[in-house]
Amino acid sequence: ATSWRSDVVGKGGFIDAPTQEIIVSAEFVKDTLVVYFERSTWQLVYTNNETLPFVWQKINTELGSESTFSIVPFDRGALGIGNYGIITTDSVNVVRIDEKIPDEVFQIQNINNGVKRVSGIRDYNSQLVYFSYPMKVDEDGESTTYTLTYPNQVLVYNYLDHSWAEFDDCFTCFGYWQRFSDVTWANLPVSWQSRTAAWNSQVFQGRYPDVIAGNQRGFVLVFSQLEDLGQNVPSIPISDITTASYTITAPDHNFVNNQYV
Repeated sequence: ATSWRSDVVGKGGFIDAPTQEIIVSAEFVKDTLVVYFERSTWQLVYTNNETLPFVWQKINTELGSESTFSIVPFDRGALGIGNYGIITTDSVNVVRIDEKIPDEVFQIQNINNGVKRVSGIRDYNSQLVYFSYPMKVDEDGESTTYTLTYPNQVLVYNYLDHSWAEFDDCFTCFGYWQRFSDVTWANLPVSWQSRTAAWNSQVFQGRYPDVIAGNQRGFVLVFSQLEDLGQNVPSIPISDITTASYTITAPDHNFVNNQYV
């Protein structure tokens, strides 16, 4: 009960950030804690002063983050979804990296806590970053406005050549996973003739760090480079069928109007 007392020297304390914005996310960049607020970015800097050991310093006054789980750490910075663009922070500057797709961040749905559902992760072997988010407008038809609850798009960033791609899929979160043993011919669910990767590829090793993704139904998918081992199942659970009204009930399906199944 007395391990933290702001009124007793040596028992801890606090220092308020000089802003009315709420803290959305945070990430270490080397030995500096970068803190993302709604519309600005700050860092908590060590002063080596026993009286005031830490102080707040503003890095950027207009670029912050509205998506807690979008921050992806790198060795020289942290990348994430900001309020006005996709940003990277090195504890000195905050800059946009989405010049090729400047309007994409504004396609993220704001209602139904859309910005809070954005999730990001780094795929080290593929040298990619994945962002999952709910898209507001059908960019292909340019006529349909969605009202989604869960993400329906995956934005992929190649941080070597700074290119972007977009895929239709529904993932609510990302993570990492390692299989316990090597992949052998006995447990590979495809014929060896159909394999395109070399058999001595690192992806067949046990403890290889695969990216995994989960969805709103509680299923988990492995983003494996073993192709068929990472393929999403082309089906969705159905809980009820009413023949009188031609109604199929599939909870949390995330389909949109006029989408064919």
